[in-house]
Amino acid sequence: MRYTFTAEEEDFRQEVSTWLEEQLPDGWDGGDESTDEGWAFNLEMRKKLADKGWLTLAWPTEYGGQVHPS
Repeated sequence: MRYTFTAEEEDFRQEVSTWLEEQLPDGWDGGDESTDEGWAFNLEMRKKLADKGWLTLAWPTEYGGQVHPS
């Protein structure tokens, strides 16, 4: 069996990859949430992901997700 992404899925993968390259600092190693700076960065990134609807992909769009009602 061969597993491949659909064109739509591949487009989304590329969009996420490009966005992360733009958002994450050079040499980012995953960060350290135990520091104030690391925690602030984590919150900032979560806000940006939420603004794009990527934290709640399976939620309906009216609640901030990406699932469109049928």
